[in-house]
Amino acid sequence: MRFLTVNIMINEEKRKRSLKNSIWSGAFFSLMVGFGESFFGAFAVFLKANNFELSLLTTLPKTLGNISHIFSNKLLNLFKSRKHLISTLIIVQILLHIPIGLVYYFGKLQISFLIFFVTLYWICSQLILSPWTSWMGDVVHKEKRGSFFGIRNRISGLSSYVSFLLGGYILEHFSTSQIMEYYGFLILFLLAMIFRIVSLIFTLLQYEPKNSQFKEVNFNFIKFLSHANESNYGLFVLYISMMYFGVFICSAYFTPYLLIDLGFNYSLFAIISSASMIAKFSSMHIWGELCDNYGTMKVLALTGYIMPFVPLLWVFSSNVPYLIIIQLISGFLWGGFDMASFNFMYDVTNRKTRAVSVAYYNILIGILSFLGSMIGWVVVYFNSLPISSYLLTFVFSFVIRLMASLFFIQKLKEVRKVEKITGRGLLIKAFTIRPTSGFRYNLILFGERTISKLKKK
Repeated sequence: MRFLTVNIMINEEKRKRSLKNSIWSGAFFSLMVGFGESFFGAFAVFLKANNFELSLLTTLPKTLGNISHIFSNKLLNLFKSRKHLISTLIIVQILLHIPIGLVYYFGKLQISFLIFFVTLYWICSQLILSPWTSWMGDVVHKEKRGSFFGIRNRISGLSSYVSFLLGGYILEHFSTSQIMEYYGFLILFLLAMIFRIVSLIFTLLQYEPKNSQFKEVNFNFIKFLSHANESNYGLFVLYISMMYFGVFICSAYFTPYLLIDLGFNYSLFAIISSASMIAKFSSMHIWGELCDNYGTMKVLALTGYIMPFVPLLWVFSSNVPYLIIIQLISGFLWGGFDMASFNFMYDVTNRKTRAVSVAYYNILIGILSFLGSMIGWVVVYFNSLPISSYLLTFVFSFVIRLMASLFFIQKLKEVRKVEKITGRGLLIKAFTIRPTSGFRYNLILFGERTISKLKKK
């Protein structure tokens, strides 16, 4: 596979302005996610999708979206600009909310067309990812990546959290009849479109040099796979892919477990689901700083060893406060895991091959995520044990995630010179033993610290 890369020199004032616009773009993008794609699964449940259809909806669109990275090079050749390519895909993504909302009128083909249009939606989303990652890698200073993406993700997380809670409230308010509930979903998808349009405006305001010189790079996917276990990045891709293989065994079944098995209403569903969001965005900046100071590998190892136990905790109780606590723990750990894996990918790739490396990373994740989902469906379909089929997938997910972490983490190596710290010490710094630092303080005073950091930018 051949991919285009770019060498650029950016004026510092343009860099700062572009980064601010990126933060705003991410915030409004996350409002779209909170009102829109976060409720695709709930919309499918409303349309009476069965377990197999829910599995397909959760993974097939993302799998095909990830595989579509193969075409990133041809599209970039066609558009000759990362900004133009990304903007065009965003417009298509905006318009796809219309047929997604209208599948209600498609009769027996409702779910089939929902999966089809959501697949197109995810293809656009994934095709954006590689050029966006390459673009941001050129704009963000290497030594400030953790801090910048920590701030950006915190603001984006707050946007997702607020919009998801409001979305749940809107659906609950409109759940007086079937047609009114459908109108509730239409309102959510309309809001998603509006906020994505605003996100597009801020994307267009970001800077991409006019004098960019593109060069072609040869980087073969089969060769990459055959030598994956010989390089730090290859082992990292295998680890993350196996982790998502475990995650997607159960990911399709959290929504039906809450809405069907436990019989929760949309408001309670939104409150429980969004608990992980608030924990994630409240911890993102802390994890970013810890990655900058102590290395991404320490954070990846700490969260990678603990996070697999989260789905297992769902088995022990359906008590609402208990589930909210589990979600808070999950969001806290996923915040660190995502931040570390994102920055580790930047650390172990170079500008020349970064975009195509990200493409192959997503292709492999997509394939294994789909396989994981199919295994989850098999577990649900053939379960004859006296336990909820959904909970059984949570147990399988726990086993696979733990095995992946135990096997791969010890093989990965930190590539930057960083301060040394024990895993226990890192956890203490993240969660806090002092009243004015760490996760707890950020959870309480999120707004004040975020505004302060933005002013410094």
